[in-house]
Amino acid sequence: MAKYASASFTDKKSSSFRFRAAFIQLDLIGALVNLHQQSEAALRTHVALGIALALSLTRGITSRLGRLSENTVRLAAGKPLLARLEGSDEIAALDQVIH
Repeated sequence: MAKYASASFTDKKSSSFRFRAAFIQLDLIGALVNLHQQSEAALRTHVALGIALALSLTRGITSRLGRLSENTVRLAAGKPLLARLEGSDEIAALDQVIH
């Protein structure tokens, strides 16, 4: 009889262990899902910031090149030039040559 009581206790202990292991697995899966969702949100945020930065830089360069182009047209037509471009980059240097 002691033999069966010991086996029953072992089965309960093994069953309890399997239950805890399954619970830990579910907890880990939930953590991985949460991490995946956070990673997707961070990726979307970085992509949006990258696009905003690219648009901002492109707009700044485009407007400066437009003003330089307008000054070359005015120079060719003998009209007064627009104000000099500020800065120390190549676009400002070319504009200063025109002035």
